[in-house]
Amino acid sequence: MFLLWSAVARQRQMSSKQIDLQELSVQVKPYFIEEIKSEQRWPDRNLLDDEILPYYTYRHEISFSQGLLLRGSRIIIPMSLQLRCLQYLHQGHMGIVKCRQRAKTSIWWLGLSTQIEHLVKSCPQCVEHRKPKEKFLKDNFPEKTLAESSNRLI
Repeated sequence: MFLLWSAVARQRQMSSKQIDLQELSVQVKPYFIEEIKSEQRWPDRNLLDDEILPYYTYRHEISFSQGLLLRGSRIIIPMSLQLRCLQYLHQGHMGIVKCRQRAKTSIWWLGLSTQIEHLVKSCPQCVEHRKPKEKFLKDNFPEKTLAESSNRLI
């Protein structure tokens, strides 16, 4: 949990010019952040930069509160901290589903779910200890149908 709080602290230290909706390394136009802060609304879709455009879908969920960008109640993590957050989520080597569940409680960024899946699938420890898939056992089907053999039951 310490890592998450250090991510929150770092994001709060960023100036409003450095904060953008996806927290990439690009600078956001100051008018954009000011519009979101003051009116809690987004500029017209045609005015958005290509880097921010993918977040337009989530515009009703993204807000700016106490120096943090949020999607609902989840903190939008800056790109510079995403790798550390992924490592924190994967600490226990619990698998894709559990890592996604942990992430859903507190953090978000575009592509988080895909990155979690890629991290877990490429983890040598997880690959080594993964439960093997069960082989499909072909069952021998009866020669007679239940209707044909039910006469014996009566």
